[in-house]
Amino acid sequence: MSLGISIAWMSPVIPKLMSNNTDINPLGEAISTLQVSLIPVLLFSSTTLTYPLWAKVVDRIGRRTTLRLLAVILLFSLTTTAFANHYYIYCVTLAGTGSSVAGSMLSASLYINEISEDSYRGTLGCLLGLQIPLGLLYGFVCGALFNVRVFTLLCAAPAVIHLILSPFIPESPVYLITNHKRIEAVAALKKLGRTLDKSVTDMENEIVKATTSPNQKCFFEIFKNSNTRKAFFLASQMFVIEQFSGISIILAYVVTIIDNSQSTLTGNAVSIIIGLVKVATYLISLYLIDRIGRRKLILTSSFLCIFPIFFMGVYSYLSHIKSHAFDNLGWLLVTFVIFYVMAYSIGLGTVPMTFAGEVFPDDFRATGVALVLGIDQILACAISFSYPNLAELWGSHWCFWVCSFVTTIGFINMFFTVPETKGKSFAEIQKMLSK
Repeated sequence: MSLGISIAWMSPVIPKLMSNNTDINPLGEAISTLQVSLIPVLLFSSTTLTYPLWAKVVDRIGRRTTLRLLAVILLFSLTTTAFANHYYIYCVTLAGTGSSVAGSMLSASLYINEISEDSYRGTLGCLLGLQIPLGLLYGFVCGALFNVRVFTLLCAAPAVIHLILSPFIPESPVYLITNHKRIEAVAALKKLGRTLDKSVTDMENEIVKATTSPNQKCFFEIFKNSNTRKAFFLASQMFVIEQFSGISIILAYVVTIIDNSQSTLTGNAVSIIIGLVKVATYLISLYLIDRIGRRKLILTSSFLCIFPIFFMGVYSYLSHIKSHAFDNLGWLLVTFVIFYVMAYSIGLGTVPMTFAGEVFPDDFRATGVALVLGIDQILACAISFSYPNLAELWGSHWCFWVCSFVTTIGFINMFFTVPETKGKSFAEIQKMLSK
């Protein structure tokens, strides 16, 4: 949820930081276009650079303990941001927020996959994904209602709630068994209600089958094994297409995009609508992922994303050349944005994280997921940084058309390469990849 809030934080806060009105700008002076571009870069680059660190930490001290540590770091970073009055303090605290969010996503993804039964692993993975649009909605609503300081403090609410509830969460039994803590694993399985349908011995045998070797691997060794190379390719291509579909642009700059159009709705109003639409669509994905499978969802989603982002480019181009074709039709851009968000959320927003946690073997899971998430954040950083500068230089229409073209290529590629993992155990997935 904190990831969604962190992304949403930028959309209502950036226009206020660009204002010369000291009543709404806590910095006292407007920031430049370059400084605007650096805000998402700081957030996303800090996530990318610290994924390797958290991949080691989560395997050393456990999923639950790592999440508690990250909640403390996130709470400290957001509190400091709330009371900051200088841009460079924002730079440091946003980096801390990005790092803690990165570790949280990695740890939570591993934890969800490892406590889930094969038959509903996708559903719980989507439940994890559902928290992102909930965080976006929460962030958009609070950002529209409160000033920067109060809004930033309210962003820390999930971290506080997690710290209160975390003592009641059992550690991942897979982590405990892998670290030869059999007694603790039995207690964790009992707390999860799984002792009747999967014994510790069965889980131990499955872990052995889904493990390439008993030793934890480094990042570079992923490419020395055929299965892990395939897993990396399959998972990373999903995240590449997810980012090039344009989601980082829409979420970070939706308020600015809508406010610059002829829409009668404000950017803040549209951002709240986007949050509601994402939550509703994620709920649909939650219902479908273990019924129709990952492959159909990701292909349908990527195909549907091609068209609204293309027509957003057409709208922007006609606005750029001062055409009167869309006079009094500002609602059309809002329609394109909402349709795009629906198309994205049904698959591209939910499947990649679940899929990445399934295709890597147990001894590579933390490292592999961290690597593909790092690629995801590098692209998010690059696209978020490039958009305002390229839009100013060439026009936003070219940015949208490039996203549409790359999404088209990605859809074609996934059609021929992505397998179905619905209902398969980790061991069965590795056997499938070995073929």
